[in-house]
Amino acid sequence: MGEWYLFQDLLKTESERVGSPVERVLDPEEANLFYVLFFSSLSLIVNPARPASGSEKPLYSDEENQVALIEWLESQEYWKRNNGRDHVIMALDPNALYKVIDKVKNCVLLVCDFGRLKEDQGSLVKDVIVPYSRLLRSVMILMPPLVTMRR
Repeated sequence: MGEWYLFQDLLKTESERVGSPVERVLDPEEANLFYVLFFSSLSLIVNPARPASGSEKPLYSDEENQVALIEWLESQEYWKRNNGRDHVIMALDPNALYKVIDKVKNCVLLVCDFGRLKEDQGSLVKDVIVPYSRLLRSVMILMPPLVTMRR
């Protein structure tokens, strides 16, 4: 869901973004960062649909889409310029992008935690930890005094 909300925010018109410190530009030469629009968490949870004919090859494969994303990124001029360091990728599910995480580790990663990332994949210096709504309920159960709000 976080991926969708960020995408929706980026689609807002200039008049809807008054006061925002972030400015969206359409000319890549003016960009400081590039948001990679790939719904990695959604891609991960989609059930591999199989054709009615009974073929073993699924119609949808998260792994194939991860590989296709990397192939596309690596062919882009602006990716090559800084080896992806100026690209932002959201991977909120801990298993999102698991097949290609080494290929995007230079990017600014928006993650819910560093639990499944190796030391060379995630960093408190370059990455951002964002809330992951699916985990909130379990956090509230495990640590109720810390998350209870008083009015």
